[in-house]
Amino acid sequence: MPSRPIISWLATWFGPINAAVASVHGSYASLWIATSVVAVLAAAACFIDINLLLLVSGTSLVVIYALLCVAAFVGRRSGTTDGGHYRMPLFPVPAVLALLSLIYVAYQNYLDVGFGRSSLIATGLIMVVAAVYYLLVLARRTDWNLHGPDELAG
Repeated sequence: MPSRPIISWLATWFGPINAAVASVHGSYASLWIATSVVAVLAAAACFIDINLLLLVSGTSLVVIYALLCVAAFVGRRSGTTDGGHYRMPLFPVPAVLALLSLIYVAYQNYLDVGFGRSSLIATGLIMVVAAVYYLLVLARRTDWNLHGPDELAG
C-alpha cells in the first residue's frame, strides 16, 4: 500500500523532505521515514562525547525554562494569560527565582572551558539556525500556523 500523508498544516519542512517525514506507512500506520531518521541520528549521537551531549541537552533545557520565565512575565504584562486555567501563586517570585537560578547555571557553564562553554555555543548555534529557518521559511509561508493541542484534537 502507498504511504498516505498526514494533515498538511502540520508541515514544518519544505517540499520532498516534509512529504517524506510526514508520510504514514500504509499497513502499520506509523511515521516510518521520520522514525528511521531519528534512529540514524540517535545512532550517530553515540559517537559524540557523553559529557558534551549531557551538557548540550542540559543547556538547552536551561534556555527553554528561562524562556518560560520570560513568557510568564510577558503574558502577565500583556494580559494574554488572563484566560488561562492556571495562575502562578506568589507571582512574580517563582519566576524571578527560577530565572536567577538559570542565569547562575548558565554562568557556571560559561566558566567550564572544557565542556560548558562549548555547550553554550552549541545551544546558541541551534537557536540561531532555528530562528533563521523560521524567518526565511516558516514566517513567509501562508499555509503554516502554530497550533495548540486543543486545535489538534478536533
